[in-house]
Amino acid sequence: MSYQSPAPEIEEGFWSSAIPSPAEPMAPWESFVLFQGPTGCSPSFRVHTSSLAAGQVAHPLHSHEQEEVMVILEGSVDLGMGVGGQPLEVPGLGAGSLVFQSSGIAHTFRGAGPGRARYVVFRWVGGARRAAASLPFFIQRGLPAGGRLRGRPLVQVAPRHLDQLEVRFQALAPGAGLDQGPGDLALVLLAGSLACHGRALEAPAVAYLPSGCPREVRNAAAAPAACYAIGLRG
Repeated sequence: MSYQSPAPEIEEGFWSSAIPSPAEPMAPWESFVLFQGPTGCSPSFRVHTSSLAAGQVAHPLHSHEQEEVMVILEGSVDLGMGVGGQPLEVPGLGAGSLVFQSSGIAHTFRGAGPGRARYVVFRWVGGARRAAASLPFFIQRGLPAGGRLRGRPLVQVAPRHLDQLEVRFQALAPGAGLDQGPGDLALVLLAGSLACHGRALEAPAVAYLPSGCPREVRNAAAAPAACYAIGLRG
């Protein structure tokens, strides 16, 4: 196992990061913190990216107080969970899949192969808003069909440590702008490029836009773009 030292704390305002490819040689599981620190919705918010070899387990089945959203960037993982004392196995979650896990949900990941899997994780904790989340977990297998959503959220949850979590998948044609709601906004750019707060983001990339900063996000390129937009209200 390899785990890089924490990144500098998040500064106020917009920030973003390309998701780096792991350097050779690689350990069976590697994880790298992209940014961490307090945000407007959480006193402790962290984003990390991981690379997992086929047949390897990231960590044993475990649970923690932090809540998480994980997005698979490439490759495939087998998800193992323990819910209400019962095991749940979800094999072969491929690129574009998304998983939300609330506090206390036991989980583990195994590289399903044939190559390495890469994924990004958003993790937060804070003063508990409620005894339990309105939804203990949510799993989206692969990229959703954007047309069937018709502007509606993919999932809307009242988590334990946030007032509200809302996930939208958006496929943006050239020139199209990103639909945004209230609260902070985390982005996972899966394909294409976006003009975001005066910067050009190229997939794969992540960004975080607090509710108080200007949030002009648009596909300024000639090719389509695809992203998850994760709204977080504290």
